[in-house]
Amino acid sequence: MHGNTRERHVYTEFDILAATTAYKSKEFTSVRACANPFSIPFATFHVRLYGTTSPSHVKEPMQILSVPEEKILVRWTTYLTRTGFPASPALVVQMAGESRSNRYWLSKTTPHSYRPISKS
Repeated sequence: MHGNTRERHVYTEFDILAATTAYKSKEFTSVRACANPFSIPFATFHVRLYGTTSPSHVKEPMQILSVPEEKILVRWTTYLTRTGFPASPALVVQMAGESRSNRYWLSKTTPHSYRPISKS
């Protein structure tokens, strides 16, 4: 390989959380020393340590369903398929719509317009 190709680092959100916990509990004296054992690039860890959120959390407000609503939908669909009732895409979309309307009903605010829920 040539010198201009970069080796990709593989790390997860869990690794960043573990490194942050280790750094804040004073297990490491510097940010760079803490990032190395967890295989996190120094720049990424430094930025995340001092307040930047992960890209997946930044886009969360733009999603049609919240993360807890998605988890409930997955559990409900899994339950249906385990009991032998096929969850068709139309049924899942309908349940997602119910979940979303319950959010607005509980918060007592009326949205100006719903974004349509698609099959994906």
